[in-house]
Amino acid sequence: MTPVEKDYYFGKLNAGEGNFADQDKRNRCRMPIVFLGKFRVTAQTDQTVNVIPETSLDPFQLQQIGRNDTSWVLYEKMPTDSHDLFAGVEKAKLTGLIPLKRLNDFGVRLSQPAYQAMLDEYSGDGKEVSQAVNDPLRLSVKLRFTKPYVEVVDLEVEGELPETNQPFNVEGRAQIRSLMQGAPAKFAEGDEASFDAETARRLVQLGVAEQLGVPTFSRQLRDFEYAMNEHQIRFAELTDDLELAGGEVDALKASLTRLQDQLDKLRTDTELLDQDFKGFDAERARLFDYLQRLRARRDYLETEIDRLTVG
Repeated sequence: MTPVEKDYYFGKLNAGEGNFADQDKRNRCRMPIVFLGKFRVTAQTDQTVNVIPETSLDPFQLQQIGRNDTSWVLYEKMPTDSHDLFAGVEKAKLTGLIPLKRLNDFGVRLSQPAYQAMLDEYSGDGKEVSQAVNDPLRLSVKLRFTKPYVEVVDLEVEGELPETNQPFNVEGRAQIRSLMQGAPAKFAEGDEASFDAETARRLVQLGVAEQLGVPTFSRQLRDFEYAMNEHQIRFAELTDDLELAGGEVDALKASLTRLQDQLDKLRTDTELLDQDFKGFDAERARLFDYLQRLRARRDYLETEIDRLTVG
């Protein structure tokens, strides 16, 4: 870990909790850095657990699994993102907490502009908006309710929920079971809560709430479990595509080999024909010379016949 990371994560330990060096016998901090994939437990004891991967692993993950100098952290449910994660941390400090070199070293390929945009997103979270925001959903507006208000927040359907990867429908209602509250959201007079800009505008126009202060930027939270699963599924699909392409390449190579054999045979046949043609040409020259001599002999004999006849 960098000195900035050590100070941020362990600089505020309470008395009796020990120093950073005592957190791990190897003088390391057991913090997740590399996502190794989704696994299924096949056996376990009080001291051990056996797991197998649920999907194909990429070469980098396999390389990390092969190491014997690291610790594994097993999650039954992936950690959830939070606006409190780097609350109040300035951009300059974030460069030490999230070094670009480490991201690149561990397989996260970010360009410098993309890296700076990421730092701006995290460092600006929860702060007053000082410039235009392209996505109004990223604006957070704090309201105080002036009247009691009830909002239906779950999708209401008969039977099974629709199969979808979208957490909310066009009305903003949760349509994934894990996001459903199970009851309408209720607000009493005097309650305070933050909403996206469009929802806040609607509530103010309804006359049930008033705005407090100026809007702040609210970064989009990540669903780590969904993102990791999507990565693994996509990698498995690409692996299948590569295997299919590999088979097609092997078939093409075999076809090229056969074609080369045919070309080699044709070249050999051509060389033999060329040799035959040269032999034929030489034989034709000899026959032509013989024909010329025969013609000369004929002319001589005709001359002699004419002379004898006249005599």
